[in-house]
Amino acid sequence: MKRILFIAFFICCALQLYSADLQEAPVRLDIREAEKQIYTVESPISLQLHLRNQSAAPYLFELAANKVFNIELEVTNLYNEGLPASEKYIKEKSSKQQVYYRDIRLLPEEEFSFYIQVDDFISIDAPGIYFIRAKFHPNLGTGEALISNTLTVHIHPSGSDKSELKDIIDMEVDQVLKREQLPPDEVIEYMLTARQQEEWDKFILYLDVEQLMLQNRLKEAEYRRSSEQERVRMVNEYRTLLQNEEVENDILIKPVDFTVVKTVYTAQEAEVLVDEEFRYPDYTEKRHYLYYLHRLEGYWTIYKYQVLGQETR
Repeated sequence: MKRILFIAFFICCALQLYSADLQEAPVRLDIREAEKQIYTVESPISLQLHLRNQSAAPYLFELAANKVFNIELEVTNLYNEGLPASEKYIKEKSSKQQVYYRDIRLLPEEEFSFYIQVDDFISIDAPGIYFIRAKFHPNLGTGEALISNTLTVHIHPSGSDKSELKDIIDMEVDQVLKREQLPPDEVIEYMLTARQQEEWDKFILYLDVEQLMLQNRLKEAEYRRSSEQERVRMVNEYRTLLQNEEVENDILIKPVDFTVVKTVYTAQEAEVLVDEEFRYPDYTEKRHYLYYLHRLEGYWTIYKYQVLGQETR
């Protein structure tokens, strides 16, 4: 029994170190939609892959003319089932051919982007919600790969009624992630842990996205003069922007550590004070966040927050 516990402890430590290495990777790989649009099963999905050298030294890599020799895509559905590789990908990878590539050198803080088509790698042949993650092999399949963020894509049925599709998607999400009646401090812990692990659906689960969006005065003004249909569109769009880290919002910054300091609440309103720590190459920063929650339909949700102060060391 002692030996089993020791092995389990060793594995946990190794996983934590591996996770830390990913967080502090000198080169960052991001994926995003090349163009925001409504996808159907027949629609091509074009992705932009974005490399940024965050280190103090030049970064060298080989970029193949045929990107299947650099890129792997992992696509899963709501039930965490992986999708199969496309026939085109299997054929390209297994064929004996000369690989043409060019050497690219990124200086510190330099960026480089290129584009791929999802169906060159993976077959998506049914409507639903899918999660896409990329692995980039800088040395054409040898050495350590860079791992991207996870992108959420909704695939609509061809010619379907969009309101009908929304009901289907909401039902599927409900089956996988359900809110629980957690106290306010545990809601904050759940949200921050999800952010650390980049589990975006869990991160969003206890957010009142509409109220967070309305903290922006320009968004609020646009929202007030919009129709009900436009308001729904705005909220859904803002939710996607949050998940893709495409808005300047302090709630998106990933903490390396956090501590709940104080919780105060009544029957319908709550405030949770949290110390959050962020690590940068040259310093560590601690910020004091105050989260505001209200109880909606029996569940505590985060509708506003403030950054009260910060310290560096």
